Amino acid sequence: MSKWTHALAATLAAAITLPAVASAQSGTLTDKDRAEIKQLSDNYVTYLDGCKATEYANLFAADGAFISGPRGTLTGPDQLAGLVTSERFCKPGATAGGTMSHAFSKIVIEPSATGATGKVYLPGRNGASGGHYEDTYVKTPEGWKFKTRQYLSPKEETTAQ
Repeated sequence: MSKWTHALAATLAAAITLPAVASAQSGTLTDKDRAEIKQLSDNYVTYLDGCKATEYANLFAADGAFISGPRGTLTGPDQLAGLVTSERFCKPGATAGGTMSHAFSKIVIEPSATGATGKVYLPGRNGASGGHYEDTYVKTPEGWKFKTRQYLSPKEETTAQ
């Protein structure tokens, strides 16, 4: 390959790569990023409520963690998959009527220096809060993943205020 061809290839690679890197470094998110992050939360509901442990664990970065008061911090694919299989409604013999719904009512996504952060609000009964998730998202070669997802119950929300 000639020097000119190498230079052209390097220039084209930079032209393709630099806008994405600049966007990540400047703390901006594209509409596509926001849509993919929202899909991540949609998949969270689908896989947790559907008792799909492996798929649920794959929503997190390799060193990702789920954090909650009652459960503590669960890190890595095995512990995250274990969270799903430990749910009462995912136990063998559980009835379909006993399933939970982790649906959310609102999602707020903000850019950050390392990816994005978000809050996902859960509906409660009679207009009350159902708590919320506080998320840190990272973009990986496989797409957006949870770096951390922390659940704050309505009681924890009140204490935090």
